[in-house]
Amino acid sequence: MDLHEARAMLQSKSVEERERACDWLGDPAQQEALLELVTDSDPGVRRYAVWALGRTAPRTPELDAALVEALRDEDGEVRAIAADGVYVSGAECHDVAATLIPLLDDSRVGETRVFLALEAQPDSATAIPRAIDALVEQRPSAYAALRMLLKLNEDTAEIEKAVRCGLDHSNATVRSLARRWLASHGHSAEP
Repeated sequence: MDLHEARAMLQSKSVEERERACDWLGDPAQQEALLELVTDSDPGVRRYAVWALGRTAPRTPELDAALVEALRDEDGEVRAIAADGVYVSGAECHDVAATLIPLLDDSRVGETRVFLALEAQPDSATAIPRAIDALVEQRPSAYAALRMLLKLNEDTAEIEKAVRCGLDHSNATVRSLARRWLASHGHSAEP
């Protein structure tokens, strides 16, 4: 198989052909072809290429950088697949959180994908509170941010500090979620 054949197979209506192309692209020897297809003009080709990119091992700085760049793609499905790939692969790139956090408000990507991808990062203890701050700025109710904290089940001082801010929130649901998270992690809900 070559690059042109793989591209054609990614555009095929046949699931089997698309799977074969993704398998071929996932071979470390095909890294150049994969990196080229991640920027293809056809969003359908980019989707499959980014999916393969997120599942290619061993990881290289070039693969990780391409996956993080795909988080900025014009196609929402490509961005969502890239966020899943960052989570699955644990892709590391300089401040990937700065690229993920703006996607909190992207309906195609969604908060859950962003928080899962952030949780997979080595700097998650600082990235997650930054994401929470961004989400609170985007949505003053802060309900979604605290709901995500309950799902993440992290227990760090930075997250505890962010949750404590919810104790003083004007929304009773936010206050309740903050108290529940603190209690479930063995912390006092007292200020």
